[in-house]
Amino acid sequence: MNVNLDTKYDILKTLMLEDRTEIRAIKASIYNLLTALTGLSFFVTPFLIKDQPIIPALTDLALILLIWVIFSRLKVDTFHCRQCLEGREDLLNELDESSKAGTFNPFRDCSDRKVKIQDSELLLLPRVATVLVVAKAIVIAVIQTSSK
Repeated sequence: MNVNLDTKYDILKTLMLEDRTEIRAIKASIYNLLTALTGLSFFVTPFLIKDQPIIPALTDLALILLIWVIFSRLKVDTFHCRQCLEGREDLLNELDESSKAGTFNPFRDCSDRKVKIQDSELLLLPRVATVLVVAKAIVIAVIQTSSK
């Protein structure tokens, strides 16, 4: 792409803004989905507890599995967005050099890039959700056992 320096800067700025927006949207999805699934576990239990004691436990196990699968998938998406964002940040830093060489590719491959920001605080969410659902399942099991 052969464009002037200001246009290259504007393209990179816009793409970086989109990358940041996408990262925020993915993080919001993680928060919302994990909160909803954890709440669903507490909401569904009173309806299932009347049938058999094993049904709520299996439901909680399925919800925990779903929590971790969804989290893992969205965490991968966040990682790839970070790769693109950091690749574009490097391209922004190299903008003067690339303008002299005439090469400018804002969509270059960043799949082998190691990201600086790991978003490790997100790992706390599925852990807390798992602890809450397991604690609820234990309390329900103790109550059911003591009532017999």
